[in-house]
Amino acid sequence: MYKINGFSKMVEVDDYKEGCLPETMQNFEINYVISGKTKEEVIKQVMNFLNVERDAIELNACEENGRIDIQTLEDADGCKASNGEIERWKRGELTLYAGYYVGYLTIEKPAKF
Repeated sequence: MYKINGFSKMVEVDDYKEGCLPETMQNFEINYVISGKTKEEVIKQVMNFLNVERDAIELNACEENGRIDIQTLEDADGCKASNGEIERWKRGELTLYAGYYVGYLTIEKPAKF
């Protein structure tokens, strides 16, 4: 059984012209467990949970075995930015946020009784 036992999330304002603004950084812990029989099953659940494509997920990030990093562009509600929101952000009409999620994929062996 493969499992991710929650995520750390860091978010900061992402200004289209200036880039990310580190002085706006906030950190959160997300207590959400994802498990499955295979790595691929768990990754698909992460994709559904965060509404991201497979290419947004980096497995074994920073050369740490099992570390999963996900980067997103989010609206003020913490949801993936829509194409319309991204266009408004590019015109300076909307604030969007760079979201960085980190989780660790572990293997749990079934208990023997």
